[in-house]
Amino acid sequence: MSDVKPDLGTFGSFGLGVTPQQAREIEALGYGAVWVGGSPAGDLAYVEPILEKTETLQVATGIVNIWTADANEVAESYHRIEKAYPGRFLLGIGVGHPEHTEEYVKPYDALVSYLDTLDAAQVPTSRRVIAALG
Repeated sequence: MSDVKPDLGTFGSFGLGVTPQQAREIEALGYGAVWVGGSPAGDLAYVEPILEKTETLQVATGIVNIWTADANEVAESYHRIEKAYPGRFLLGIGVGHPEHTEEYVKPYDALVSYLDTLDAAQVPTSRRVIAALG
């Protein structure tokens, strides 16, 4: 498990639905990271094909929505990805839009609880970032 902060390079790229081929081209252009936008499911299944087709590119989620992606599933996915591609994945998480919830929870409290779950699952703080909405 990598507890080291990721080397995102000087430049990064952001896109929705980045394909493995596009990621290879992004890497060939000298970018250090690709931030894949959207609110992915907790299995983070789209990450591995991108990492498989690249050699050094960092892949970051931009962002996993705490209201829609279960923290335990995200933690399991992080560890699966980290085991296969050590040090090349950055977990971007955020509060996003809470419309998907049936019961109101203060966003701050929900985020703290989510982070506590990731802490308990030993997802390193150095391999995750928190996004702000607005």
